[in-house]
Amino acid sequence: MSSTLSLPAALLQPLEPYRDTLGTWWEHVCDGVANAPDPTLASAHLSRVLEHGHGSGSVLASPTLCRDLLFLLGSSEHLTNVLLKQGAEWEAVFLTDCHSPGKTVVAHLAVLRAQLPLDLPDDEFPRGLRVYRNREYLRIGARDLLAIAPLEETVRDLSTLAEAAVQIAYEYARECLRAEYGEAVIAENGGQRPLGFVVFGMGKFGGEELNFSSDIDLIYLYERDDGFTTGGSKGTTHRACFSRSSLNDSRGP
Repeated sequence: MSSTLSLPAALLQPLEPYRDTLGTWWEHVCDGVANAPDPTLASAHLSRVLEHGHGSGSVLASPTLCRDLLFLLGSSEHLTNVLLKQGAEWEAVFLTDCHSPGKTVVAHLAVLRAQLPLDLPDDEFPRGLRVYRNREYLRIGARDLLAIAPLEETVRDLSTLAEAAVQIAYEYARECLRAEYGEAVIAENGGQRPLGFVVFGMGKFGGEELNFSSDIDLIYLYERDDGFTTGGSKGTTHRACFSRSSLNDSRGP
């Protein structure tokens, strides 16, 4: 018996306008809807995806890939919305994410530093970081939901993403403070060098065991309390400088 005959008509109603254009792919779609965690959600979400076209057909023409897509669409409202933001590129993004391995902190930072220059206005930087985070959530989440990546890879991937986000946020915060307050420095060997600063990731973050619902716990430590910044339009104490840096760094994307 075909999947079409076993599904309530109301369930497929959002997809009826696309039935003729889907042609022989219709059965793949019905099968995917029937096997989705939430068939109603999968059907409604696919109708929104198809507003952007069906791409080359590589996904919808494949029974396996079509079922995987509808499993994702029937599992997560958030990941669906991220996929929808890719517009007509949704198919290429889905295929890429399914085959994309985990990323290192170095790989994340290479992209983030290219996409988010440190002279961005302070409203654009967190917005850009959110876009990157959500795009990575789609990659990690798709591989997790479809059982492509083992649990160990998923938690490690989330942890490296968080580490890269904290690092780029720190770099941006310190650059913004440097422009206003100058550099926090320490005397050494007859000269000066920038004062050291480190961020410790605690708990699941430090153990590379973050999951999608985890908060991250951070401890900030700077090298020396006494002294003042040099340069910038106005100076301040090291304590005040790094307190501001920590507050800016802690603001979530």
